[in-house]
Amino acid sequence: MHSDSLIFNYWVYLLVQLTKAKTTMFIRDIPVKLGIQLIGLIGVLPYPTQVFIGKGLGILMLFLARNRRRIATQNFQLCFPNLDSRERKKLLIENFKSTGIGLMEAAFSWTANSTRIKAISEVKGIEHLRAFQDSGKGAIVLGFHLTSLELGGNALALHIPIAAMYRQHRNPHFEKAMCEGRLNNVTDVIERDDVRNMLRSLKSGKSVWYAADQDYGATHSLFAPFFNIPTATITATSRFVKMTDVPVIPMTHYRHPQTGKLIIQLHPALEGFTSKDDYTDACVINNFLEEFLQQHPADYLWLHRRFKTRPPGMPNLYDPKSLYKIQTLRELQYEKTMKESKLLNGSKERPKLIQLPNGEYFKFIYRKSFFQRSPARQYTREWQKDKDSEKQIVKLFRYIPLNAEVVRYIKIKS
Repeated sequence: MHSDSLIFNYWVYLLVQLTKAKTTMFIRDIPVKLGIQLIGLIGVLPYPTQVFIGKGLGILMLFLARNRRRIATQNFQLCFPNLDSRERKKLLIENFKSTGIGLMEAAFSWTANSTRIKAISEVKGIEHLRAFQDSGKGAIVLGFHLTSLELGGNALALHIPIAAMYRQHRNPHFEKAMCEGRLNNVTDVIERDDVRNMLRSLKSGKSVWYAADQDYGATHSLFAPFFNIPTATITATSRFVKMTDVPVIPMTHYRHPQTGKLIIQLHPALEGFTSKDDYTDACVINNFLEEFLQQHPADYLWLHRRFKTRPPGMPNLYDPKSLYKIQTLRELQYEKTMKESKLLNGSKERPKLIQLPNGEYFKFIYRKSFFQRSPARQYTREWQKDKDSEKQIVKLFRYIPLNAEVVRYIKIKS
């Protein structure tokens, strides 16, 4: 739910690999639209059939998504050093299968009726949340990016009213399908940057599903241990609690190996949360998740780079991403960037160069046609070939409303 839409990115990645569609914007949307159509078709299948297909999808991803396979392998080496190579390989396969099942469950949870969802799930510990709701007090339901997060959150919402905080998807077609599917079960969906609505919901006595286990960089995080690794951990959970005085109720879920049911567990509210400092709170959250994953190691989205942000002076733990992969700049991200940055060239309506508060730059390159070669990639290649270049490329974006490509870079020479 709050996922960075990770699970939906895997849908898109898988379909792009199968279609190899890399030319026009129209063609690039085809895998996304196919994925949305598949979601509707998958939703009518019996759940055991979906699990069977999901395992097959996971194996397919294991072979196709080589970069994700490398990331997961590195995560297992970092977090489970006591396992030998054979055990880690087995865990890798099980994790990809679990992720594939999660893809199917996302489709199932968006399209199936409440009777079908309740039939394959079981909620335990709901009294821990209901006690606060009955007294008119809101609560943060602390979720984690487990492979069954979509089905877990939607199934819980059928038993007790709950809103979900999420990260906006870059593709508008998936964004629409994702929100509409979730609103079949949850009371509301709140974009992660919409903090005001989040706080308003909590203060009005509503419960909000929120996950705090993704890496959003060092700006809004501190480094707390997770599997004995200094890990960028966001402090927003502590800030929300301090502003609203609501309890934090952890939520976990896993698939029962015998019955096949999804077991959703609400745990007692974390005691003493925010009583000391943000670092202590971050350690509490990370330790809670770590203890759960020691029991269910294959049920986490290990395919994402949980340790990508490193403390100053410490080496990167993952291979660098390709600079030639252009991401879509979200409108909220664009508006926030323009609001906080200094315009150096162009106009507000048609910027050419802006400087971010952290000193980085955005260079806007306006395309005449979607059929031409990417000018951002061309600039990037030229700058990288020039040994005396003053620029270090950070990321490439495509911003559709302005038909522009954006090069994010750092000046490394004055």
